[in-house]
Amino acid sequence: MVLFCHKELSNIVFSNAIHMKRLFRTLLSCLVILSLFTRCNTQKRVEPVRSYNSIASFSLLNIPKEFLPQPGKCKVWFPEFTYEKQPASNSCKISFIDIQKDQILITNEGSSELPVYEVLQIIVISKGKYNMKKMYFSDQ
Repeated sequence: MVLFCHKELSNIVFSNAIHMKRLFRTLLSCLVILSLFTRCNTQKRVEPVRSYNSIASFSLLNIPKEFLPQPGKCKVWFPEFTYEKQPASNSCKISFIDIQKDQILITNEGSSELPVYEVLQIIVISKGKYNMKKMYFSDQ
């Protein structure tokens, strides 16, 4: 391909407008073909890599193990609320986020035998500013 482009370019005489059009078409063709070849390797999809913490380390978030949701369910934990005032688990289709308070959203993507918890920790820094941290817990 490169030899073709080089040969075409070397055979063109720059004396008149017809040859300039031919040069332009040849350069454009070469650029299109080269871009197609280079694009093929750059379009690969890269799957995100999850790093899992052990379920035993869940206690670092100060959430009781009995509060963790069943498979397919979600729960919201508000660190400033007592255990009795925490909301019950719900289906993950219902989103309950009061963005004015620090909270931890917990989703169980696993099974009863092998739970996989996705945790989104939301910390309110100031009005309208938040710090969000996503973590995963499993003993896989």
